[in-house]
Amino acid sequence: MSRLKFKDVTPLVAIVQAAVFPGVGWERRAPERVQMDAVRLDALREVVGGRGCVIRHGYTVYAWGDQAQRADVASAAKPWYGHFILKAVEDGRIGSVDEPVARFEPRLNTLNAPLGFKDRQITWRHLANQVACYGVKENPGTAFDYNDWMMALLWDTLFL
Repeated sequence: MSRLKFKDVTPLVAIVQAAVFPGVGWERRAPERVQMDAVRLDALREVVGGRGCVIRHGYTVYAWGDQAQRADVASAAKPWYGHFILKAVEDGRIGSVDEPVARFEPRLNTLNAPLGFKDRQITWRHLANQVACYGVKENPGTAFDYNDWMMALLWDTLFL
């Protein structure tokens, strides 16, 4: 697929107008009908294991395992958080992804005095990229640190 220039929105309009949304269930399409390779999807299934599905252009393209079984989605929700951060920027609720989160959670300004109040520096970008270093000694942006406290900070600050 060729890259679109920013000002060339005609193809994007066509995509939006042709968007497919699920009803009670997801309509199915064979992988080749949505420019996907069934052999590569088989390889994905082998690597991932368990159960899962691939959705493309609003259609179920590939599924494996028991789709009716419920499960905790936990980490699978993290891309949605990124979406909602960007939506908040788009709507003007957040100035930018580099805005300090302390504007919305002022208690960050008073934490960790022995570490130079490092949590004042946490930005939305840090939270989205798992580098906020909330609850550890490293400064925001200096280390990858996947932890539940950081995700709770992101969730509570963004949604509550």
